[in-house]
Amino acid sequence: MPATRRPRHPGDEAIPLIQIDRAIFRVCPPDFELLLYTHRPNRSLIDAVAGGPVELALVVEEPAILILARFGADLPWTVASYEGAPEMRGRRLEPEGTALGLERRSHLDVILLDAGCDAILATRAVPLWVDFTRRLDALLRDQARLRFDPIEFRRAVARLHSRFPTPAILAAHAEIRCPLPEGESGDSGLRDAVSDLRAC
Repeated sequence: MPATRRPRHPGDEAIPLIQIDRAIFRVCPPDFELLLYTHRPNRSLIDAVAGGPVELALVVEEPAILILARFGADLPWTVASYEGAPEMRGRRLEPEGTALGLERRSHLDVILLDAGCDAILATRAVPLWVDFTRRLDALLRDQARLRFDPIEFRRAVARLHSRFPTPAILAAHAEIRCPLPEGESGDSGLRDAVSDLRAC
């Protein structure tokens, strides 16, 4: 499901065309990672990802697990799917419940990259609500026990798209939405640990 482009009004150059062209959600123990790729890097997009308001949403249509993210006040929702890569299955909680304390807040490490050259444009560690993390952990643990079927995955995504044709509508019907707690901006910038994140 492609990200929605922000409309450009004829003759209004103050409204930029901002788009995330590809988004990948994956597990990078003990936290999560969201890779965002853009062919149109610009300052507005970089600033929004690095330090703007954040809202996340979780949508489930078994076997599909979708993470929706919106950065900044003007950018559209971006949709990323978790497809249960074999090397990631079962790695987050083994045995169940030991890697994540009852009240431990997990993080989503966000990395914005230039799709043309893989250059890192911005990074950010977004704290997640405990309830959001618990639900996501449970879903990933359940999926890790099953063989991934790409045909069933595509069918599940198609069902969602037929009912909720845009990312904004899909986010409005999400199981859980997680705004960044007021007063927290997350750890942004270009960190030394970025190479470790990308090696997971």
